[in-house]
Amino acid sequence: MKFFTLFTLILVLTACIKHREANILVVDTQAKVVKPANLSDIFQKGSLVKLDAGDTCLISTVGQINTTKDFIFVRENKRLLQFDKSGRLIKQIGSHGRGPGQYNIINHMAIDSLSERIFISSRKLLCYDFDGIYKRSLDIIEGEDRATGYIGFADGYLWAHNQRIGVPNAKDGFTNVDRFYIFNQHLQITDSILVREIMLDREEIAVGGSEYFISDLTSGIYLYCPVLVTEPMLRDTLYKLNGLTAQPIMKLDFSDILSVEEGVKIDFSTMTFQERYNADMKIRNMTIYNIFRTERYVFAEYNYLDKPYFFCYDLFDQKGYNMKEGFTDDLFGTGKTVNLMPLNLRNGEFCFVKNGYELEGIIEGVNENSNPVIFFVKTRERNGFN
Repeated sequence: MKFFTLFTLILVLTACIKHREANILVVDTQAKVVKPANLSDIFQKGSLVKLDAGDTCLISTVGQINTTKDFIFVRENKRLLQFDKSGRLIKQIGSHGRGPGQYNIINHMAIDSLSERIFISSRKLLCYDFDGIYKRSLDIIEGEDRATGYIGFADGYLWAHNQRIGVPNAKDGFTNVDRFYIFNQHLQITDSILVREIMLDREEIAVGGSEYFISDLTSGIYLYCPVLVTEPMLRDTLYKLNGLTAQPIMKLDFSDILSVEEGVKIDFSTMTFQERYNADMKIRNMTIYNIFRTERYVFAEYNYLDKPYFFCYDLFDQKGYNMKEGFTDDLFGTGKTVNLMPLNLRNGEFCFVKNGYELEGIIEGVNENSNPVIFFVKTRERNGFN
């Protein structure tokens, strides 16, 4: 992705609670502070694993990582690879194609350690065992051979996100519907949860990421899934599951993003039409990809004017960090900004990946021809909050 420069330095901000709306915590993401944000501020160092896939299996872009007691699973766009804990390649799960057990593009994966099953989200949901043997495929909606997005495990059940866009409704308009379907151990749909349903006067096509997250914590199950709306998206919401109802509990407010980053004060009552139009176009260049949390921290990934940002809010200290690209690694000594991937949010476990060419001369035995290295970290939780 091509990025345009917004800042010459990493912008680090601290956040404060703005107010509450009907018991919903609203967090302002844009209040300033001068403190740099290093991984050691909230994370502790774990291990690192050099992926050894041999000369014939070079890994390009890692989209997702999942771990079990014995294995590391790495998802690329069109491959799912299984490694042992030392980083040695064991096998590829499934293959590229359109036949039974094959996939064209992998949207997401989920691993069930208890039953030793692997799930791939593609045109259908595909199921394999840990030996890589294809078991079966599943439809989310009967008769619809269409891709699903995020899949994950919560409370021991497989959850699959389904987004239906531009569904004609009785009012001569269109409806965008976001719903999670829940599968039991026999892979039967037992329940579905409607997260959001938005009615529009015209058909809208969603453009953005497909990484929707379930945060399965001791304090409850938290959900995030964005829905396209006609207005500029200045805030988005984290939900907590109450039975089969998704209850909004926290909003991240990005409404000051122009005033902080470009000195533009949004006041539609005094702005000219052209000023309103320009501000609107810039706001529409903001996309929120993910909101997820541990017991102590809330994280958000978003993009503004083709630049990636990462936001972290500490529920214990009631402050946060808003960073261009992400935290800086000072735990493993790479000095690089990192893209954190959740592994086990209940335990605060994350990882980040760096390619060999980024680590040459930094990590022993790694050069520009090496496969990526996975670095494992864990949050300093101390206390949890609902």
